[in-house]
Amino acid sequence: MQKEKDKNEKYVHAGKTLARIAPNTYRGITYGMSSVGLFFSAFADFCTPSVQSQIPLLQKIEQEMQEEKERYEWLNRKNGAHK
Repeated sequence: MQKEKDKNEKYVHAGKTLARIAPNTYRGITYGMSSVGLFFSAFADFCTPSVQSQIPLLQKIEQEMQEEKERYEWLNRKNGAHK
């Protein structure tokens, strides 16, 4: 019973977050919009200032992940050369 309650709370939290971040998409899902309609709603949500303001942060995170991947690959090549 507790597991189900925790699961439901997780879905409620996800729904509230989606409603806050992407209201058009949330309404489309809630009211059964067609796939094409959902696509355009999601695109419209992507163009909102709140989402646009997150893009530099996401780009920074992506760059850090790429640098870490390159470092990891370099270390693997270096360690592999000594075997």
